[in-house]
Amino acid sequence: MFPYKFPNAASYVISVTNTATRLLTLINTAAGATISFPYDLSIIELSPEDGDIRYTDNDAVPTAANGKLLVQGGSYSIETAPVNVQLIRTGGANVAVNVRVGWIRRG
Repeated sequence: MFPYKFPNAASYVISVTNTATRLLTLINTAAGATISFPYDLSIIELSPEDGDIRYTDNDAVPTAANGKLLVQGGSYSIETAPVNVQLIRTGGANVAVNVRVGWIRRG
């Protein structure tokens, strides 16, 4: 992956809540700034630290029971446009998630 650089260190750890929220919104909240993704980003890496989360990457809204499950302690590389990703926690407490976005490195 060729990583996209966020504006500050806080941007790399987002808090996933019980409301389905777009990845970019979560990053902007963590950063305390407003960024936008380049149109051609093609991969995300998510590592849930202290709970499980679900995500969708097709503009569908995930729920605590629906969407692709990412479990605590795992590290996931997902080939998708980050702008379409929405996340929600599955448990009762917000989940800290390490996040990186970038471009796929091939070859």
